[in-house]
Amino acid sequence: DHLLAMGMVFKHSGLRAGDRALEYGAGFGQIALGLARMGVHVDTVDISAALSGAVQQQADHFQVPLQSHVGRFGDNPCPGRRYQLIFFYESFHHCVDFQAVVPQLAESLAEGGRIVLGGEPIVEHPYAAVPYPWGVRLHSEVAVVMRQTRWFELGFTEAFLYELFARSGLVGRRVDCEPSPYGRLYVFERATALRPGGAGST
Repeated sequence: DHLLAMGMVFKHSGLRAGDRALEYGAGFGQIALGLARMGVHVDTVDISAALSGAVQQQADHFQVPLQSHVGRFGDNPCPGRRYQLIFFYESFHHCVDFQAVVPQLAESLAEGGRIVLGGEPIVEHPYAAVPYPWGVRLHSEVAVVMRQTRWFELGFTEAFLYELFARSGLVGRRVDCEPSPYGRLYVFERATALRPGGAGST
């Protein structure tokens, strides 16, 4: 499932060698490292100094253009730098201040760039575990994880997410992955950069 999801990010990144990408909540950084090995210049941001250091060690070992940074969601690790891709994989739902973060992401996005969310708990319609536009997911295992790890575990509806990003001038679309729900992506681009087809699923 995770390998499929990585492939979906690669396929729909819109990147070429020499472009710049920024990943938030990189964790072990396997997607970021994969992009860097393809010649993309990658910055990662993670709140964990230990994980950030581990990602940098791998990048140095492979001698790829990746620089890891300790920071928070929305931080631009190189102020003024603009990115062709900004992405989250299984991390956006940990963002407490997401309504403040999205405008920051838009400011760091290069002309023609895109924001990609992958592996996120986003639902088409409210249901028992996410009975509102956004909020803490009500699965029993989520309650356990939050209690044990102190991670914030949100869920979102598609409509809310599209409206949230639209406030910053970004139009969203869903990219389905038939083999695995982990491969489903949400891609956000400036309305002026959209090709024919518009918003919606693909």
